[in-house]
Amino acid sequence: MEPVTLVSGDYIQSKVENMNMDNYSESEKQKTKDPGNWNNNFLARVFDSARYRDFRLLWIAQMTNSSAFWVQMVALPILILDVTEGSAIHLGLIMGIRTLPAVILGVFAGVVADIWNRKLILIATRLFVTFNAIWFAVTISLSWLELWHIYIFALARGASMVFDQPARRAMIPNLVPSYLMTNAMALNSGSVQLMRVFSAALAGIVIAVFGILSSFYLMSVLYAIGLPLLLLINAPAQERSGYSGPVAVATNMKAGLEFAWSAPPIKGALVIAAIYFTFGASFIQVFIPLVTKGPLGLHDSGLGIMYAVLGVGGIISTLFLAYINPSNNRGIILLVSLASMGFLMTLYSSASYFSTTLAAFIVVFFVGFAQSAFIPLFTALLAESAPDNMRGRVMSLLAYDQALMSLGAAFAGFSAAILGTQVALFCFSGISFGSALFIALLIPGLRRIN
Repeated sequence: MEPVTLVSGDYIQSKVENMNMDNYSESEKQKTKDPGNWNNNFLARVFDSARYRDFRLLWIAQMTNSSAFWVQMVALPILILDVTEGSAIHLGLIMGIRTLPAVILGVFAGVVADIWNRKLILIATRLFVTFNAIWFAVTISLSWLELWHIYIFALARGASMVFDQPARRAMIPNLVPSYLMTNAMALNSGSVQLMRVFSAALAGIVIAVFGILSSFYLMSVLYAIGLPLLLLINAPAQERSGYSGPVAVATNMKAGLEFAWSAPPIKGALVIAAIYFTFGASFIQVFIPLVTKGPLGLHDSGLGIMYAVLGVGGIISTLFLAYINPSNNRGIILLVSLASMGFLMTLYSSASYFSTTLAAFIVVFFVGFAQSAFIPLFTALLAESAPDNMRGRVMSLLAYDQALMSLGAAFAGFSAAILGTQVALFCFSGISFGSALFIALLIPGLRRIN
């Protein structure tokens, strides 16, 4: 089949439902036609998308994946510091190398998600990460571990995520009705937030009781648990362009980028997200540790509690977003989230001047709330704004969020070293808030994104 041909520059206004309604009961079909006919029960509305069997399987499989990831995020830095005798350079390089595949393979992974069966891609990537975790754990068990093994392990894990994420996110619109898109993306994001809190704590307990090796075997088990769930998914057939050789792949990559930039909702959401990932996300990665252990004078346990509070705010946010399931004015909500991040960053910096620890914890809770509302809304908007045969490429652009966050984190660290932590935080908060205000006032098309 020939590569996808774009409609000349104009955005496709009619959204594609991309559902095979034959897979659903008459009551579910009626609910799709009448979104207002919801169960008013809170939990029923929050977990509305989970009524659909195939989404439920994908969602639970994602939870096992997120759980393994957060176990790794706790165990790997400990292992690196132990092997390198406390080298901050190797820690930074290994944790940063995970983003390299996203920069190099991001759009290509999106083409793969549009050409090949997305379910098979998810199964293949899950098999890959499972065996990656197993060989690494066995290498540690046999006392064969060297530093280069850790680099290979981290790089391989990053490469698998590049192919997993666009395929998984592009599949979700085929598993739920379109009016539940935000609800489904919120539940998907909420599982990550939930696992960040519980799996990180679980990893700490496992390492303390059984040692560092046990955490990597636990990771292998968590990855493997998700495989049968993925095999049971019976997703409706997707629109695929088919593989037509390397030239066609390059053409399809170009077509995906052109489509994303020609579609106003996608372009607008990407502009807002670029500001958020560069200047807003650095608050979580850089400024919270610097301020918490610096001006606030808290120790490692205080930093751990600060991140736990951040996670709780995120969980509550995603549950609330899943409950209200907004389908209109999402451009405004994205801008409000970005502006809120800027405002809250200012409050956090102000609290540090007066060493008001309680106020800092309260602010971080609301940061978690604002941040966790932004990501599923942004993801749902991208998924709904692209036709099925282009969705993998559009969703692959999310792979660059890690690159932007790394860039923002480096810039934040450099700014903090030159200007001082609190002044640098004021600058980043001003950029986030000012950008949201600038977009809202001077680019009205972005705030009208639905």
